[in-house]
Amino acid sequence: MSNAQIIAATTASLRMLLLSGVPARDAAIPQVDVTTLPPDKVNLNADKPALNLFLYQTAVNGAWRNRDSAHARSGESPLPPLALNLHYLLTAYGNVDDREGDFSHRVYGAAMSVLHDHPLLGSDELLAAMSTNPALRQVERVRISPLATTIEEMTRLWTIFQTNYRLSTAYEVSVVLIESDRAAVMALPVLRRGDTDRGPVALASAAPSLMRAVPPAGRAAVRLGEELALEGRNLDSGVRVRVSSPLLVQSVLLDPEPGATVDSLTVKLPSMVDVGVMSEWAPGFYTAAVVAVRPGIRDLVSNSVPFAIAPLITLSAKQLPAAGGTLTVSCTPRLRDSQQATLLLGTNVIGEKNRVAVSDLTQPSKSEYDVAGAANESYVVRLRADGVDSIPIDPAKPLTFDDEQTVTFQ
Repeated sequence: MSNAQIIAATTASLRMLLLSGVPARDAAIPQVDVTTLPPDKVNLNADKPALNLFLYQTAVNGAWRNRDSAHARSGESPLPPLALNLHYLLTAYGNVDDREGDFSHRVYGAAMSVLHDHPLLGSDELLAAMSTNPALRQVERVRISPLATTIEEMTRLWTIFQTNYRLSTAYEVSVVLIESDRAAVMALPVLRRGDTDRGPVALASAAPSLMRAVPPAGRAAVRLGEELALEGRNLDSGVRVRVSSPLLVQSVLLDPEPGATVDSLTVKLPSMVDVGVMSEWAPGFYTAAVVAVRPGIRDLVSNSVPFAIAPLITLSAKQLPAAGGTLTVSCTPRLRDSQQATLLLGTNVIGEKNRVAVSDLTQPSKSEYDVAGAANESYVVRLRADGVDSIPIDPAKPLTFDDEQTVTFQ
């Protein structure tokens, strides 16, 4: 693997390549000095010709950025290596006697010829340049390519260096890889594919999905013992309805009523006469989901849709004095101790005065309210439990308020 020293190794390899290659190109250049300094730090009064190879920029290599490490195996997820393109500026300098610049041009041409004939750096060359790091191994060879730069770009570079311009060429050296030191996630061997080692199972039919829950008679909520309609897709074969809520100890599975179609089904909620319903259920918000049972494989579960269960109330009195009095409201199913119960008397909102202690969990909960009203006036009474109102409509007369949920003040 290659580590963070790969940048220094690349620079050193290029330097060694120029040190040995330039004299071999031109007999008039028996020796050349190759530096890696910023251009403003180069010694212009040297007694022998020189080349300066300055690393002025690094850029992330987009092609390698999201590739896995070369050392990764199937099921492992190591962090990808840091892949970089290195941009170098090659500048030639003559010796102190090179007044016309001819000698520097010969050095410059020889250096470009060396890099042209040696476009690739192998791992052995990188390792030789950094012999103190025997672990420096890169799987990808490093390519040396001339980098096209305009006069404007070159001018900006030398302006940054704050020194006089010298004839230069930019090169891109890519790609160098720095492996991540973060530990990879190593998956355990697969012992069994699924519960029965059968592998994945493909189904030809789509899973059920729900669009909405529809209470009866267009109301905003449903009462226990009533039917709730569910609309969606793929609801007609081997499905059950799962009702969930924080108010329930655990989710409840209900069988749909006969006559379900692909787009709709109806489910009947438990009735008050059923064992445990009074204490296990409570007025409030619930969700319904459809569970498709498939023999031999996991059940397919649809999305959930919300619906509300309204309280069913009974009043302790239907007539009260106009001066006011205490009205006790019985609620089925029972209210939980944590639930807020507000009385809606006509258009008035009245807070709960007292929650009567009823130890028998098969009996409704009872709340007391201080109420008052105008003489000879009747008021429709509703109970709001956690945002869900009781239904004050006469079930036998859908457009009439229920007389049993009306209080008259005398």
